[in-house]
Amino acid sequence: MKPGKIEESVFMNKLASKKMKKKPLGLYIHVPYCIHKCGYCDFNSHPIKHEEMIHYVDALMAEMKHYAKIYSHDNFIKTIFLGGGTPTTLSTGQLGLILEECANNFTIASNAEITIEANPATIEAKQMNSIRRSGYNRISIGVQSFDKNELKILDRAHGPEEIHSTIDQARAAGFDNLSL
Repeated sequence: MKPGKIEESVFMNKLASKKMKKKPLGLYIHVPYCIHKCGYCDFNSHPIKHEEMIHYVDALMAEMKHYAKIYSHDNFIKTIFLGGGTPTTLSTGQLGLILEECANNFTIASNAEITIEANPATIEAKQMNSIRRSGYNRISIGVQSFDKNELKILDRAHGPEEIHSTIDQARAAGFDNLSL
């Protein structure tokens, strides 16, 4: 172990021993998959590999159970944020399973904000409705620009039309809370 470094177990024990009783917690879940890696992106993201994504979701479930043992007893989740990458590259079944597993392992506030990031190129109206029904109540639509030329320069897989369509679909699906 290098000087200044701390082992994860020591770090987690120190965090767990802090007086965090009855405090709200936020849960960030990273989904590192995209339809392709945009040229400007410096986030941890990789092109879609369906078999790998199945294993990733399984590992995520196991990790959630692990951390729930440490944090779930006297705390509650006020916010859940699925970011990436592009979480909407997962199936709606996988996205629903992630929320189910959150509910099985943590106490979630009745007014929790549950956000999913979406790329206009990876989501359709049918998926949007399913995602909303599964419990997500906020959507963050990845809009880097409304200008067609800028979107091309940024290597985005959608145009301005898809952005407007995605916003309309989000509203129609019942997302009253959305960000761009």
